[in-house]
Amino acid sequence: MLRFIICAFIVIFHFPFTASANNLTFSLSDNKLKPLSNAVVYAIPLNQPKTKLATQQATLIQSNKMFSPYVSVFQKATIVTFLNKDSVKHHVYSFSNPKKFEIKLYSGKPAKTITFDRTGMVTVGCNIHDDMLAYIFVVDTPYYELSNANGKGVLNDLPNGQYLLKVQHP
Repeated sequence: MLRFIICAFIVIFHFPFTASANNLTFSLSDNKLKPLSNAVVYAIPLNQPKTKLATQQATLIQSNKMFSPYVSVFQKATIVTFLNKDSVKHHVYSFSNPKKFEIKLYSGKPAKTITFDRTGMVTVGCNIHDDMLAYIFVVDTPYYELSNANGKGVLNDLPNGQYLLKVQHP
């Protein structure tokens, strides 16, 4: 099994590596060596034929005037529903280049879903509640994981080969 210990000092890291095992265990910490949660770690295959990603569906929930989860990672082409479980209406939007969208005032489940068809970080907010914020990372690989509260995670089922490992954090 491959093991990497990565100290996160900047927003994006790039690490080339060769996978000869099926799982990559990682542990992330900030510059004060405290565990770094909600970091996106993903592996991009190098010198391998590109596989078509299956369309997936996901839900981002608004509850207690907060987005849940705060940080998400989705494969490119994922269709996302923004579900409002609050008793107040929300106006969800993003001005981020990978995906600009707006779902005007609504409660419950809006008629409109959003397809995330470009890679990158998407910052999501609510036009009514300025302190509501979420981050969506859209990746072009099936090999990704979000670090847990202890800064740890595992990329499972990596085929043998060479990869570029990237780490991003809002």
